[in-house]
Amino acid sequence: AMESNRIRSKYRVGLKTIASCGLMTFFVLFADLAYSQHAAGVESGSGLSDPDSSQSHHSTQAENYFDDKGFRSHRYRAPLPDSVPGGKVVRADEIRAIIDQYNPALIDVLAVTLRPEAIDFGISWLPDSPRLNIPGSVWLPNVGRADLEPYMLRFFSDHLVELTDGKLDNPILFYCIADCWMSWNASKRAAEWGYSNVYWFPEGTDGWEASGGELVETEPESIIEYIQDAEIQ
Repeated sequence: AMESNRIRSKYRVGLKTIASCGLMTFFVLFADLAYSQHAAGVESGSGLSDPDSSQSHHSTQAENYFDDKGFRSHRYRAPLPDSVPGGKVVRADEIRAIIDQYNPALIDVLAVTLRPEAIDFGISWLPDSPRLNIPGSVWLPNVGRADLEPYMLRFFSDHLVELTDGKLDNPILFYCIADCWMSWNASKRAAEWGYSNVYWFPEGTDGWEASGGELVETEPESIIEYIQDAEIQ
């Protein structure tokens, strides 16, 4: 009889343990399910009640390509907008008329590898290949980057003063290649510096050539003296 009682006692303890484990498992599963649903709601931005949440999410991502001053700071080769702050957009079918009518300073801003340590050899820009651009252009590489070193800012601003005879209302036209945000940045910066007749040609040399325009080989403007001055200071 005593043996039978011990067996029944162990059986009851076993049942209680199983019941406790089962209840605990249920609560764990329930908590995991609740958290998963909450996480899904956070990731979707509660999209069921906000039809614009997906658009807002993409807008936030797009804004991450810009710095706090509004300049495009990375992924420079990407589709371009239809406008530029402070500037006028010029398309391939009208650029010749703009050039003939207003005679703007033509500024190519295509990026090039810059090697400041090479100035001892009389060079600094290291183009990968010859640059063909619109006749009459001045090539100022890299001035369309978002974050410019002080010597690069001087390089850019000094050339703008020279090309406009120091007159803020003299027209300037910036370009690069198709889908190049550096020409957009350069146009925006020039407008912020007070230049009032800034033209932006987003199609660049690709659009110019496709429309039958001639291209000529051009060398980048020297930046050696600006680098040397920066090193002395």
